[in-house]
Amino acid sequence: HVYARSIGPQFETPAEVVALQRNGATCVGMTFVPEVRLAAEREMPMCAVVIAGNWGAGMGADEDHLDGDGVTDVAQAGMAPAWQALVALLNHLGISED
Repeated sequence: HVYARSIGPQFETPAEVVALQRNGATCVGMTFVPEVRLAAEREMPMCAVVIAGNWGAGMGADEDHLDGDGVTDVAQAGMAPAWQALVALLNHLGISED
């Protein structure tokens, strides 16, 4: 997937979502890019796990009523499965979660 960063704190407009899709973005957020750029400059290996909280402004069935609390609820619901997947990957690689 291709992650695009937007300037927050605000949701993207439907037009911005369409423009980002045209440029190849499959996920948009307000964080993460500065850290990735710094890691790349330092030649540090980097991997991200992104939990999307909504489809993008105007892109999903319930997006007409997009609000921060709803997005937070969706993201929090995705944290446990994401954590389980990360622990399983670390165990597969022989890395302890301690």
